[in-house]
Amino acid sequence: MREGTTIICDRYAFSGIAFTHAKSLMTSATKAQQTLTYEWCRTPDTGLPAPDLTLFLDICPEAAKARGGYGDERYEKEELQRRVRGVFERIGADVIKSGGKWISIDAGQDMDVVTKEIWREVEYYANGTEDEIRSL
Repeated sequence: MREGTTIICDRYAFSGIAFTHAKSLMTSATKAQQTLTYEWCRTPDTGLPAPDLTLFLDICPEAAKARGGYGDERYEKEELQRRVRGVFERIGADVIKSGGKWISIDAGQDMDVVTKEIWREVEYYANGTEDEIRSL
């Protein structure tokens, strides 16, 4: 990264925080799971390099269900997905508050529209950036 290499990755630290904390908020959560506060879930990632840009592909559970195969994966349960989405909203607000860049993209749109929106946000970074490395 310090040499200018652009790194694009899926599900950086924020996904682990969102899913772990969301599971603790479920009505079926065990006592142990209930202790996984938002702050506790964020702590292990403290000090990691912060992304220059985070794109959150946002889709409501109803739109996701309309696509084929919804519910086949372990975490594709509506209650959990709603809670995960809420935690991601909190993370996004925290990222923005700390000076980071968080962009929500409506992933319920046509794939070509979503692709264009993603590229519009990523193009600058894909061409390289000299920004200093921040920490989470």
